Amino acid sequence: MELRIDISEPQKSNFKQQLLFDFHNQFAENQRTREQSFLKILAFYAAPLTGYIFVYNQYFNTNEISKTDFYFAHLFAIFLLFVGVIIITTFAKAFRRDQKLVSKIRQICDIEGDDRVFPQSFNPNKRIQKSRFLQWLPDFYIVFYLLFVGIQILLISLVSIKLIWVGLSNQIDLFVTFIMTFCFGLTILSSITPYVVGLYLRKEF
Repeated sequence: MELRIDISEPQKSNFKQQLLFDFHNQFAENQRTREQSFLKILAFYAAPLTGYIFVYNQYFNTNEISKTDFYFAHLFAIFLLFVGVIIITTFAKAFRRDQKLVSKIRQICDIEGDDRVFPQSFNPNKRIQKSRFLQWLPDFYIVFYLLFVGIQILLISLVSIKLIWVGLSNQIDLFVTFIMTFCFGLTILSSITPYVVGLYLRKEF
């Protein structure tokens, strides 16, 4: 049985206005909640990355960690950072989606424009349509994206230097080659993820 509710035009108009008002107010709260959630996730990353530094030191300086344990720890650290990049782009995409809806609400209320309360820069359309690579990301997330990818590159570089330039090339075998190649591939994926999501957003917007 289909439920039908009769609403008069004035009631419908008031209801629409209330929905727009509530969503506009909720936008700032959603952004604050996402940032707080991300900072909690970032705090979680401190423990495993600190553990990786310990394992790295134990393997290359004291040989108290087996080769298998170290390279699995290395893979886990790179993968964890890759997941962080995915979280960053997911949060950033949700922010731009909500920002677009809020911009439409402001346009309907005629308070967004070059000579309005909210200038045209508050509209995300131009930034996304003309953006290349990272520009579509909010500044808050760009910082952490660069940090995560930078740490990935640093970890791979440190291990590669140890293996190639510090006389440990005899440790390179099929297992090490596979792990390092896989880690390099994850870093490449981390690097292109914002670009791919940016292309999707440009089509959506």
